[in-house]
Amino acid sequence: MRSYRTPGVYFESVLPPVRGRGAGLRMDVAGFVGIAARGEIGVPAQMESWSHFREVFGPPIPQGHLGHAVKGFFDNGGQTCWVVRAADPELARFASATLMDDSGNVGLLELTARTEGVWAHELVATVTPRGKCFDLTLVLPGEQFEVWRNLTLPPLGCRPVGETGWADTIINEHSRLVAARRLAPPVPPLDASGPAVICAREGGFGQARRARRLR
Repeated sequence: MRSYRTPGVYFESVLPPVRGRGAGLRMDVAGFVGIAARGEIGVPAQMESWSHFREVFGPPIPQGHLGHAVKGFFDNGGQTCWVVRAADPELARFASATLMDDSGNVGLLELTARTEGVWAHELVATVTPRGKCFDLTLVLPGEQFEVWRNLTLPPLGCRPVGETGWADTIINEHSRLVAARRLAPPVPPLDASGPAVICAREGGFGQARRARRLR
């Protein structure tokens, strides 16, 4: 210990110097655990910005402080943090919606939200027929949207160059909002100008099988 012989203010480190493998470790990376609108449950996710957090976990929710805490971290100069979404696994549910055939009686494609929670009740799926194919638009109001064009269901053709064109394959490989499951084989139209495989309609996931609210 230093010997102080005169009055004054002195600064002295009480921690030993860091040596070896830990010398280069960053000390400014924070960790947060809490409830969020969406995102994988119990899986740590590295966040690099507030916009990145909103894209993965959604906006702050009234019943939780996680979003506000992470926003404060980035607003005050934070650069990297890890976030874990917490939820009761017995209450967590995936919302889903079913795309029907032209008659409205046969379900052809089931769309299920990628993560649990009531966030998907605001998600709207719109199908636009294009001959043998169809376009699928997914809109989460005020946040995200996706457009998938020239989709079809096996055994129909209509394969864009470089892609399979099959709806469930394309959506499952690329969509950040939903996963797709084919329910029944479609009936091919008589010709290219015949009725589309899936009818043009707009539906919200909240009108289909609903997710239970996470507390």
